[in-house]
Amino acid sequence: MTTSRRGQQIARKACDGCRDRKIKCTWADGAESESRCDGCVTAEIYCTFQTLRKRRGRPQRDLERFRQVQDVPNNLPSTPSLHDQPLPLHTQVAIEHFCPIHIFHAIIEDFLQNLYPIAPLIHVPAFSSQVQECLYQTDSNFLRLCLSLCAMTIASLPRKASIYRFEHYASTKDMVSRAFQLVTLSRLATAPDWADTPSVNNLLCSLFLGMASHYTQCPRRGWTLINESIHCCRSLGLYHQAGYRDMSNVQIEICKRAFWMLYIVQIHDRMSHPEPYTLLGEPPSSTDWDFLLPLSISDHELGSASGSVIEATSTPSIAGFVTLVKVFHCLRGLLSVHVANPFLHPNSQTQQGHFLSPASLLATFNALSSILDDIPPELDILEPQRQPDQQTRESNHFNIMKSNIYITKLYLQCWILDRYLSILPPVISPQSPTSSRSEAQRLRSYRQDITRQALQVLKFCSQNTLESHGESMVTKIREIATILLEQEQEHSGPQTPIDGQNDDVGGKDESEVAGGDDYVMASFLHILAALDYAHRQAVDIV
Repeated sequence: MTTSRRGQQIARKACDGCRDRKIKCTWADGAESESRCDGCVTAEIYCTFQTLRKRRGRPQRDLERFRQVQDVPNNLPSTPSLHDQPLPLHTQVAIEHFCPIHIFHAIIEDFLQNLYPIAPLIHVPAFSSQVQECLYQTDSNFLRLCLSLCAMTIASLPRKASIYRFEHYASTKDMVSRAFQLVTLSRLATAPDWADTPSVNNLLCSLFLGMASHYTQCPRRGWTLINESIHCCRSLGLYHQAGYRDMSNVQIEICKRAFWMLYIVQIHDRMSHPEPYTLLGEPPSSTDWDFLLPLSISDHELGSASGSVIEATSTPSIAGFVTLVKVFHCLRGLLSVHVANPFLHPNSQTQQGHFLSPASLLATFNALSSILDDIPPELDILEPQRQPDQQTRESNHFNIMKSNIYITKLYLQCWILDRYLSILPPVISPQSPTSSRSEAQRLRSYRQDITRQALQVLKFCSQNTLESHGESMVTKIREIATILLEQEQEHSGPQTPIDGQNDDVGGKDESEVAGGDDYVMASFLHILAALDYAHRQAVDIV
């Protein structure tokens, strides 16, 4: 508060009404804590400080606009129902506040082309129809779903970041933050009690935004949103068959897919952090695992089916997601590592020790080795890949999920092998016990098999295919390379002539075999350098 030459108390910043009418904003006796300034009291208008830029138009027109604001008492009463009322906004949240409409449609098309097989959380026919009908203009739930879906798409496709930002955002991180802010603003404006009334829409939006936040290096916000989504899943009873009783076939499958995406996030969290960031929604022993397995049926057939028994006429692209679910299902015992209250679950340490025991780790490793024996031919890594100009949307989906399935399986096997090796003593001399040397030789065989498969998969996958998986693919490939290269010297021991004869990985030529670990490291570094560069260019401010 400053004082004019005449002794009047003038505010440091004029209110909206005084600024529009170009008059001094003064306060009686310097009481800046009053609800309205002198000018607003005289004009009988509200005294607000919300305008960010100078408004145009005649003062009388602006004065009339202020007088037409909804009738709210000067001193807002503290009524019990005030927090339930929608937040009044001067403008409704719209897609245009995020990006131009033509860019919005381009982002949606990229999601359907590249991201849907990884995150099939929409019913494609219904969603496409609703976008064409511009339902996001009238339905706030659908608007929030679109904004959240766009956030995940732009965070997962770094090479298209410059197109999406249209010279308005400094980085992809800023654009994802903008989507999060608009979703939050829409929730406050249209559903202020959204936190107390969990819904499938809130579950999907928080899940999309949480993944996008992780991909753009915002882990704190990412974990908060993921836990929010887990809480919705638990409150809706989506861990049990009874929670799906009143849902249609489409709703049931969408919720099942969301459950498994949250499950995959929880597995990754417990593999990467000693103390997990995510909640345990439901103990594994009380989860209906068999019922929750998604159906391998396309969205078109799912939407047209009226009965409870549905059969697919051909291999749909969703089969890739179902196969990925089966891969992660092998590690469901890992969820028992950190159960909730130890006083309510006294056997938690026993469960943890059982899952991380050598026998259990080897059983899980072998289960992962055989889980892909009966996959559809379209998901076989040896299936020849079509040329880019000959690819359909479905064939592109299969190629994307091939890389995801095989690299994820190898990543999980590497993690298990690393945990198993940490239990065993290293083989340091030829005089070590025969059983230890035999075990080391078997583990070396496992490592060579993983190395061969990893190089084969990376040779098959194109750059665009790998980039469709976002930051998670970079993490998996980096972890595979690190574990394979670090554990070799520590646990392999001296190599015998017999070992040298068994070191053929089956997929290398003579020059590759001669190179040994140098060739392996060069292969991994080549693909990691390309992926890291693309993602950092999208996330960093330019």
